[in-house]
Amino acid sequence: MFNNSICRFASLVVLMTCLLMPEHSNADQPYALQSFSQRARLGHADAQYNLGLIYEEGMGVAIDLNQALYWYGLAAEQGYIRAQYKLGYLFYFGPQALYTPDTALQWFHRAADQNDPNAIYRLGIIHSQSGESQNIPLALSYLQDAARAGHSGAQQKLGQLLAEEGPQQNLLKAHIWLSIATERGSKDSLAQLSELTRQLDSGSLSLAQDAARAIYNSIYNSAPLNQYAFNNRNLDISLAMMTTTHWLSEQGISFQPDQIPAIKLMNKETMVEEALRIESRKGGFADEITILASYSSYDKVPLRALYDGFTHTVLMPDDWDYNDVIGQAELVHELVHHHQVISGMAERIACNGTLEKQAMRMQNRYLETHDLPPFFSETDIVLMGDCDE
Repeated sequence: MFNNSICRFASLVVLMTCLLMPEHSNADQPYALQSFSQRARLGHADAQYNLGLIYEEGMGVAIDLNQALYWYGLAAEQGYIRAQYKLGYLFYFGPQALYTPDTALQWFHRAADQNDPNAIYRLGIIHSQSGESQNIPLALSYLQDAARAGHSGAQQKLGQLLAEEGPQQNLLKAHIWLSIATERGSKDSLAQLSELTRQLDSGSLSLAQDAARAIYNSIYNSAPLNQYAFNNRNLDISLAMMTTTHWLSEQGISFQPDQIPAIKLMNKETMVEEALRIESRKGGFADEITILASYSSYDKVPLRALYDGFTHTVLMPDDWDYNDVIGQAELVHELVHHHQVISGMAERIACNGTLEKQAMRMQNRYLETHDLPPFFSETDIVLMGDCDE
C-alpha cells in the first residue's frame, strides 16, 4: 500500500507537468484542465479526482470548492479512495461554510473501509476531540490501526493520547509509539518522548525500547530483531511476550532474541488434539494420554495452555486474555517449559513432575508479584511428584 502523501505528490507532478505543456485550442484554459475535463466527463475516476484537485488548489484556475466537491463526489461514488478522503476532509476540516460532520464521517468511513490510513487517522482524530463525537476507546482503536499501517501522524497522536491522564493512560505504550514517530521524523514527539523516558523505570524503558524496535521493523519491513517480532501478532500480544520474558530474566530465566518462541492461538478441540499428538510423540506418558482421551468431550478437558517442545511453540486458547495478569501468568508457565527444553534441562531431568513444579511455582510467583493469589496450591505442586532433581 502506498502512502497517500506519496500518491498526492505524484498527482501534483503530473498536474504541474500538464500545466507547463503548450496550451491547445483554447488559450484561456490550461491543457491540464482540458485533458482532465475530457476524461472526467467520460467517467474516469482518476481524472475526476485530479480535476477536483485542480479546482481545490487553484492550479492554473481560480479556486472553486463547489467544482472541487462536484468532481470529488463523482470519483468518490466510484470508490476512488483519495476522493472519498478529500470529501471527508473538506466537510470536516475545511472551511466553516462546508462543515457537515455527518457527511464527513460517512466519507471517511467509506475510505477507511478500503483500509486508507489517512481516513482511519482522521476518524481517530475526530473521536479524540472534546464534544459529542468524543469516544476515546474508539479513537485509540482507529489511531492504532493507522499507526500500524505506518501513518506517522497517527503514531504521534496515539502516543500523545496514551500519555495523557485518564483511564486510557499507558506510559509504556505511549513511549513505544512516540519512539516510532520520532524515528519517522516527528520533531514534535521528541520533547514528550524525553519526558516519558524520565518517568519510566529502567526495566520498563528497556521493554519499551525493545518493543518499539520490533514493531518498527514489522511495520516498515526492516530486518527482524527476532522470530517473534515478525509473526504479525498484534501489539498487545507482543507486549505480553516482552513483559513476561523480561520478568523471567529477573528471576534468572533468560532468553536470547532468537530463542523467543512463537505463539499460536487455537480453539479448545484443536488444542486437546495437539496435546494428544505431543504426548504420543514423546513416546511414553500413556497415563496423560489416557486421561485426556477419557473426557466425554474436549470442551471439558481442563487445559488452558500448552507447550510444544518439538516446534518450540506456545499454544494458547483463542480466548486467552494476554492483557490480563492471569493470562500473562499462564504464558510464564509455558515459557518456563520452553526454557527447560532449549537449555537441555528437560533432557537431563527424567521426571516430568520436577519440570512441572518449576513452571507451577513460577506462575504462582508472577501472580503474587502482582498482588494476586497463587493459582496452584502447595498440595497441587507436591502431588506432581517428589522426583530428585
